[in-house]
Amino acid sequence: MTPVELILATLIYVSLLMLIAHITSRHATNQSYFIGNRKSPWLLVSYGMIGASLSGVTFMSVPGWVGKTGFSYLWMVAGYFIGYFFIAWVLLPIYYKHRVYSIYEYLEKRYHPTAQKWAAGFFILSRTLGSALRMFIVVNVIYFFIFKPWGISFATTAVIFILIVWAYSFRGGIKTIVWTDTFQTTFMLISLIFSLYFLNQVISKPNMGFIEQILASPYAYCTVTNLFAHNHWLKYLLSGAFITLTMTGLDQDMMQKNLSCRTLRESQKNMMLLPFFLLFFNILFLLVGASLYIFANEYHIDFAEPDLLFATVALQHMPWIAGVIFYLGLIAAAFSSADGTITALSTSTLVDVFKYQPDDSNRIKRLRLFLHFLFSLLFILIMLVVQAINEKSIIETVFRVASYTYGPLLGLFFFGFTTNRTLKPAYIPLVTLFPPLSLLLYQWLAAKFQFYTLGFELLPINGLMTYLMMLVFSHNSHKKSSK
Repeated sequence: MTPVELILATLIYVSLLMLIAHITSRHATNQSYFIGNRKSPWLLVSYGMIGASLSGVTFMSVPGWVGKTGFSYLWMVAGYFIGYFFIAWVLLPIYYKHRVYSIYEYLEKRYHPTAQKWAAGFFILSRTLGSALRMFIVVNVIYFFIFKPWGISFATTAVIFILIVWAYSFRGGIKTIVWTDTFQTTFMLISLIFSLYFLNQVISKPNMGFIEQILASPYAYCTVTNLFAHNHWLKYLLSGAFITLTMTGLDQDMMQKNLSCRTLRESQKNMMLLPFFLLFFNILFLLVGASLYIFANEYHIDFAEPDLLFATVALQHMPWIAGVIFYLGLIAAAFSSADGTITALSTSTLVDVFKYQPDDSNRIKRLRLFLHFLFSLLFILIMLVVQAINEKSIIETVFRVASYTYGPLLGLFFFGFTTNRTLKPAYIPLVTLFPPLSLLLYQWLAAKFQFYTLGFELLPINGLMTYLMMLVFSHNSHKKSSK
């Protein structure tokens, strides 16, 4: 495919996004931006959240990961069911009970405003770094295949990408994003199905069916029993549960969409349906990944890194229509993840850090627009740093960042749910900073002296350390719990 064809496809797709944004943002207020006026249809929220949950990282990295870990990623997806069940029946009732705009308002009620601000700080750090990494992988593909041949810089590509996201999301916020996410998830699904269809045409053998050939490949293994392997099945299962619990249930970005549903019951329906959607999509991703490796090996295709395998095959070795469909699916995944993130970061900063009540005043509108722009600019700067560092395995990096930054959130929330104890505000920085910093030091020493390094189990250990430190520094409270 030529860069001109890809640019034309982008313009058509973005035009449709802008049309949806224009329709849904008419008569939009601050309440529309923050919680969609609490009128979002739950089925649309659930379906649209697929795109936000998967993102461009999943779209590129999960197929590329198959070469190293086979289908073992399915155990992590199985863990999602545990995490979503807990979110639906434990976390959501608490959030709806307190009618919060930001989920970290719960921590103010349970402990002290200091806890709310520190939790929001960890979320803002986590989401800013994690989302910038997710955006980077897609912007890198757009740059590599479209703008680089024309001599246009990566920085310019990043600015164009963020400007598009900013343009269709700054007015309507969550009200618009619920609908654009639905549109973009549909494009992701179409892209995956068509990619499998085209790969079936090129790798199928006369005496062996498509699925049969995948199952006979060296990638079709799922359960790893070596306890020291980072993708041991139990490690992946527990990691999937904790990653879902923290990166969805304790994450303002993901919860803001759920809190826009009309009722708690509708939000719970959304949360229980979502893991089935994600299982289906991830199976498609893994099948695509195995097919890509079979195709690349058979035709001796070179690719710079695993994250670029899907793009290399789709855009350079398949019919132009396959390339267009892949490309639209990729940018759909990227936009779907980016738009809600910027809105959630703006909301958390406004409500949790600045302590403003998100009413419909012009002052709040001006401030949220400024924050929306500020975080958009910050994403551009982080992507430029990531490009300079040239990190190869983005999905693993995203999970590593989350393991350090979401651990304290896990400890803070679980301590609030399971005890009536409280602690002085002065101890909150200590109990939230010491665990991730000490684990970071341990990982550095483990790598230097070649002893056991922690994998995805880092997240629950981080949360447990925070919980235990809170237990040590807390005292019995006679105040009624906010659980």
